[in-house]
Amino acid sequence: MDALSIRDEIEALLKQFPDYRPNFCEIRKNNWKQLKYENERRFIQKKHFKEDLHWAWLRFKEPYFAVSFVGPVFNYLDGLINEKEVYFVVED
Repeated sequence: MDALSIRDEIEALLKQFPDYRPNFCEIRKNNWKQLKYENERRFIQKKHFKEDLHWAWLRFKEPYFAVSFVGPVFNYLDGLINEKEVYFVVED
């Protein structure tokens, strides 16, 4: 059975939607800890220092909202987001 990695899945999506490629960047391995810390500090309610980003969507700081999409999420982004930067965090 061929299993795609997260990196392969993202690359396949970027090939499918090439106009989005300039807006994505991969971070270096040695930058991950600082970025993770900043994301946790800005967006996640941590009640215990050992809590990680796993299941973090259950602990977003207010205000936040959640939606489900029918079809590719790319079809909806322009109508939902007015920000210049959007964080898209994935993990295996």
